[in-house]
Amino acid sequence: DDQLPVYLRGMDWHNAKEYQKEDLRLSNDVLPLNYNIELSVNIRGYEAASRSDFNGTVVIELKTTKEIDKIELHSNGLSIFEVHYLALLPFNSTVGVTNVSSDSNRETVTVHLNKTVEADRTFMLLIRYRGVAKVDEYGLYNAQSANANISTPYVLSSNNFPTGARFW
Repeated sequence: DDQLPVYLRGMDWHNAKEYQKEDLRLSNDVLPLNYNIELSVNIRGYEAASRSDFNGTVVIELKTTKEIDKIELHSNGLSIFEVHYLALLPFNSTVGVTNVSSDSNRETVTVHLNKTVEADRTFMLLIRYRGVAKVDEYGLYNAQSANANISTPYVLSSNNFPTGARFW
């Protein structure tokens, strides 16, 4: 729906207009400086894969603007199985991840830390996760190959919509 704000488009919510009253954006307490994403992708029909899915690793360089003890990130439909805090300076080396929780209504995950990180600090998070390709056009999704043949009928695509990135 073109009348919805960009950050609500593509959501799986049945009543997305209800959420226009809420501020669903992430806080500015932590700002992303850089993302490095690696995906290992299985494509349905290729090398006997029964479905299109992927394993991913992302390293996010972040900078705090305030003291924090948790970090909220967008995520939707991903199974996160490993998260590490990576210190860039020795004084942050004792910070660790104690828990990762999710909020399906906000389509977020929250990384809880064992210590407070001061304002104006730069660090990295390493996150390993799994996901399944969608059948709609959000995130990483299955599409028919224009050159469809029986052995490889599918390709994986992404339109990189702003809200679609949380799916992969």
